[in-house]
Amino acid sequence: MVNGQFSERRETNILVLTSTFPRWQDDTEPGFVYQLCQRLSDSHNIKVLAPHCMGAKRKELMGNVEIIRFRYFLEKYQTLAYAGGILAKIKEDRLRMLLVPLFILSQLIHLLVLLRKERFDAIHAHWLIPQGFVAILAMLLARKSIPVICISHGGDLYALQGSIIRLCKLWVLSRCAAVCVVSHSMADYLRQLGIPEDKIHVAPMGVDLTTVFVPDENAIRNKNTIMFIGRLVEKKGVKYLLQAFRENLKNNRSLKLVIIGDGPEKTPLMELAKLLEIDDHTTFVGAVSSENLPYHYRTASIMVFPFIKTEAGDQEGLGLVLIEALGCHCAVIASDMPAVKDVIIDGGTGFLAKPGNVSELTAKIEYLLSHPDLAERIGCKGREFVMTRFDWNIVSERYKTITNKIINQVTSYNC
Repeated sequence: MVNGQFSERRETNILVLTSTFPRWQDDTEPGFVYQLCQRLSDSHNIKVLAPHCMGAKRKELMGNVEIIRFRYFLEKYQTLAYAGGILAKIKEDRLRMLLVPLFILSQLIHLLVLLRKERFDAIHAHWLIPQGFVAILAMLLARKSIPVICISHGGDLYALQGSIIRLCKLWVLSRCAAVCVVSHSMADYLRQLGIPEDKIHVAPMGVDLTTVFVPDENAIRNKNTIMFIGRLVEKKGVKYLLQAFRENLKNNRSLKLVIIGDGPEKTPLMELAKLLEIDDHTTFVGAVSSENLPYHYRTASIMVFPFIKTEAGDQEGLGLVLIEALGCHCAVIASDMPAVKDVIIDGGTGFLAKPGNVSELTAKIEYLLSHPDLAERIGCKGREFVMTRFDWNIVSERYKTITNKIINQVTSYNC
């Protein structure tokens, strides 16, 4: 170490714990954890511990990232993670609660084995529960002092408000070296919980706005196409979009609604579309790989993201789909949620509507569809806005700075 800083030749090893990660190449699972890992790998050695599922390899190398997937039950019954996330999967089938102890125990055992065999300079734990909890518990059991950086994406902080789980989250937050949240509203929530200011970092996930989610001058927008992209879970509020679309159809029978994504709410939403008699104008595409998403953003008239806060308290932590859409010059209408305001400035980079308010959502959709020039201007302004804040080149540097600072603090203390 030189002047409290790592020499250029020192190799730092980062272990990443996550429950959301691509299961294989070209997977439709959200890839933001992998994208962050890949960008950190140019300055750190990255190893990922993620849950296994049927069809996935136990060990593999993706880019420069080494992945280990832990089994927690018989392979065909490993259904707790992926395809909507843990909370959504439990809501879909309460019996999956029985898998939670097995999931946590297996992740803990695999982590303890890794800690015994290898040296790590820091741990990135994506989501407070269960990954943050497992990481802190492993430090105590292994008697290690590796700094744990918890990265909260929204649902883990806002939902899970039972007294015992709430205490677990506070315990994790009190013992981690730093906590990164993806929006300023989440940082405010942490302050309300009494988390020290110097431990809180606003560090959203990023979007490739340089090579992937970019405008295409040759793309032609379908002037009557309204689109939603995202996981089909309750907090996305898609049922309110279906209800608003029924009202929009009364004024324009040429409209089409395209729903892209998968999740436990897909079947109920398809049934609702039939009940509302809009199924002839509504297409449920299913999940689409990230490589194919730009095409859809470039051809939609407008993107609508009707997020809500669920009864359990779960809500959007940021909404990377907003950024992806704006990166492709597509106009956006979204719910007026605290985290959304980090991306959408009403009337500037998009339009906001009250969560769950069908009449206001209907009016905003109709207004933007009838003013295509305004939609185009908003899409352009939106891209300028997100380029300076959410491109992966900016985001990855932020995470490198946070990680290196925490590692240096621990190293300086040990010296």
